[in-house]
Amino acid sequence: MPTAIRPKIAPAQAGFTLIEILVVVVIIGILLTTTVALRGGHSDQRTLLAEAERLRSVFLLAQQAAAEQGLPLKLTVTEQGYRFEQFMPNYQDDPESVENGAQVSAGLPLYLLVRQPEGRWQPPEASALRDYKPEREFKFQLKLAFGSGRREGDSEEREGDASELLIPASGVTAGFTIRFYLVDLPSRVVTLTSDGLSIPDYALSTEIGDE
Repeated sequence: MPTAIRPKIAPAQAGFTLIEILVVVVIIGILLTTTVALRGGHSDQRTLLAEAERLRSVFLLAQQAAAEQGLPLKLTVTEQGYRFEQFMPNYQDDPESVENGAQVSAGLPLYLLVRQPEGRWQPPEASALRDYKPEREFKFQLKLAFGSGRREGDSEEREGDASELLIPASGVTAGFTIRFYLVDLPSRVVTLTSDGLSIPDYALSTEIGDE
């Protein structure tokens, strides 16, 4: 009898997940910063751009950590540097929650807590997210976008100085702007911005850094 020929099924090709891509971006950003810092004779412009890439990379890492662990983080910015902290709730404190029927991007039900559970802020596990002060002296400034709207007559969205940016477990933050420059070169300013939904973008400009 003739033997039936079975079609060959090609094995599924494994692709890269979004988290894997973000991890690669973070690693590249941190390695770029380290390489530029160790090379002699690098320009101030390259130093600024490498610092911007590092800041964007660790911010993406913090968003990923918040989403994976289901715990909020916050970014604290001082004039000399920045750090991330993670909220660790007291699991014996279980505030009542009410489902409001909304769905977050991952398809999970969104719950509203009657109150914030008790807990404490502590350094995250990832060493890249802990207190960071660059080798060269920088000056940093954080601004947050206010609310959802503009005042009547305002041509642009209002912003205000702040020292902390909350990164909830959803990863969606308030719109923000981080400006920084080298203390010995205040005319070259890097501005890193995000609307809270998209990946932060940065630009280098020439202006008066110390207002």
